[in-house]
Amino acid sequence: FQIDENIRGTDVFIVQPTCAPVDQHLVEMLIMIDAFRRSSAARITAGIPYYGFARQERKDKPRRAIPAQLVAN
Repeated sequence: FQIDENIRGTDVFIVQPTCAPVDQHLVEMLIMIDAFRRSSAARITAGIPYYGFARQERKDKPRRAIPAQLVAN
């Protein structure tokens, strides 16, 4: 991913669904966010119209990760 314009100090909006293949789309969005941060964007807002981890929002056993919360953070 490469940014061809100067975005220093601007607000950036990313729209990226996390439908299948979830892992590819999620990593692609994280790479875009990292590139915008390194380019000194003022604010980065990610809009996720389909949240692929929405059904994994609660713990059913102790000491178990909550993927939906990890991805949201």
